[in-house]
Amino acid sequence: MRVLGPAVAVYLLGVLLEVVALWALNDGVFAYTLDDPYVHLELARHLAQGEHGINAGEFSAPASSLLWPWLLVPGWWLGGAVGWPLGLNLLAGLLATAAFAAAATRVFPSQQGAAVAFALLMVVVGNLVPLTLTGMEHTLQVALAAWLAVALLDVDAGGRARPWAVLVAVLLPLVRFEDTGVVLLAAAWWAVRGQRAAGALVAAAVVATLAGSSAWLHARSGFWLPFSVLSKNAMFDRALLEIYLPAVAVPLLLAGLATWWGARQGRVHAVLPALALAAMVGHTAIAQVGLFHRYLGYVTVLVVIVAAWTFREPLRRQAGTPGQRRPLVLVALILAVVNGKLLVDLPWASAHIWRQQGQLHRLATEVVQGPVAVNDIGWVSLQNEHYVLDLVGLASADALRARLEDGGVVWMDRLARDRGVQAVMIFDHWFPRLPRAWRRVGTLVVDVSAYAEDDRRVGLYALDRAGEERLRAGLEAFAPTLPQGVHLELAADE
Repeated sequence: MRVLGPAVAVYLLGVLLEVVALWALNDGVFAYTLDDPYVHLELARHLAQGEHGINAGEFSAPASSLLWPWLLVPGWWLGGAVGWPLGLNLLAGLLATAAFAAAATRVFPSQQGAAVAFALLMVVVGNLVPLTLTGMEHTLQVALAAWLAVALLDVDAGGRARPWAVLVAVLLPLVRFEDTGVVLLAAAWWAVRGQRAAGALVAAAVVATLAGSSAWLHARSGFWLPFSVLSKNAMFDRALLEIYLPAVAVPLLLAGLATWWGARQGRVHAVLPALALAAMVGHTAIAQVGLFHRYLGYVTVLVVIVAAWTFREPLRRQAGTPGQRRPLVLVALILAVVNGKLLVDLPWASAHIWRQQGQLHRLATEVVQGPVAVNDIGWVSLQNEHYVLDLVGLASADALRARLEDGGVVWMDRLARDRGVQAVMIFDHWFPRLPRAWRRVGTLVVDVSAYAEDDRRVGLYALDRAGEERLRAGLEAFAPTLPQGVHLELAADE
């Protein structure tokens, strides 16, 4: 059946339209929709030079993915490094659409129209277009999770766990740590269905890889997990506290219904959807939602594919009867609307990153021309040869340790002065208390944004009176060079 072509066409057209829109908003400047990909790019630049971190000579683990930064390294060797995440994500997106087409032909083996509709729906459910333009590893994560789901369907249909399925399962935790739970569930499923060798191989490889990387990380830094995992877990809510969001509630409900339906058909039919439900519950309890629902994509795709397989008989009957298609259309619309609004926000999110983080990079490299302290280290640190102190802790073991152990603000001033910081650029709502000696010089404000109101304003501080005078003079000269949609508010000179 010709299923893959329409899915690829819709995906690529969506990406193209979004790129054109954000390009227009940014006056011809391409920017990702998050600051995080610039963290990975700078980490990859240092990896290419034989170091692991953001600042030269200082070890850090700012990425939650073991594999993704290494995939960006060739971009620094071959050129076009900043566009490398987009190119890799486009390839991952095509890999994901191929998995969606494969799943569609398994659920609807003889109904091309229904198979095409399901594959197109999965492009939206998988959040492929928004994830592609974040420049992060989540598109690859979704692609691998979708292929893992296809492998689970094949075993459920009486097939064997093929070598490519084992490879997919081993790669998933290397792309994102939270994939470990899904992969171990898959290994258990294979073992239950008689594929003990495949299940044991996957479980052993995943445990050995993660244990080895954690031991290496602990030896270098004293932490068992990447700095990004530790710092974000301390700052942001779990998905459980955002269960009211349709992006969380709908997959949970769908997995629960699929498990109930499978149990009605016989206990053996409930096992696979129950594993999908366990994966969704585990993510909801431990992990997060993230901007653009980027942390949910992999498990949502798994749940929807497994649920469609579980409901395949009634779905085939309804798809083959025109009068009974309305419930299918309603369910499809609900699933599509969950992520549909994100497509509207994408260009404005890109504009926000360019107008805020892009201008902070210019401020740090063109005006300050020295060490700075920030809470978003991505674009500010990109190809910035001066020290960047990360007050959140992704790029600084000292800052992370201080944040986790000390609830005060003395450490912020101490680290800033030790590193020779000449300007501080932070979201004020992230830091309700600041060192008394710091002096507000101004605020960078993004006028219109897809981000929350508080995230549109960046406080600009100096550490002392002399630093304030230098920074103020620099800001006065910098303000007229800002692009449309962002402005500086200078504080009163005391």
